[in-house]
Amino acid sequence: MVAEMNRKIRVTMAEIAAEIHSRLVFGLGCIILILIGIGLGIRLKGGHLLTAFGASAIPAAALLVFIMMGRNITTSRHSAVGGVDAGIIFMWSGLGVLLVFTIWLYRNLSRS
Repeated sequence: MVAEMNRKIRVTMAEIAAEIHSRLVFGLGCIILILIGIGLGIRLKGGHLLTAFGASAIPAAALLVFIMMGRNITTSRHSAVGGVDAGIIFMWSGLGVLLVFTIWLYRNLSRS
């Protein structure tokens, strides 16, 4: 019974960690997605409205994929890599990818 209780505690703690980090990543990701939308709106100002919407929706979909995959990795049984949870790193790396894209987009906008 003790082993079963310890397993349930580990699963619950992993779910709590996944929830906390996914909410943090999504909250900060909203700010970055707004910046990406502004930059793409400036870049695609003469284009069709659906093209600009589609280009802005792709980074949002990518962030959601990173968050959901990170949550699934975090809540799985064998996800600890060297004491650090791989799923949490995966969630935050998705945010990092979007941040790099935002910096690249604004550097290109400032040059033109």
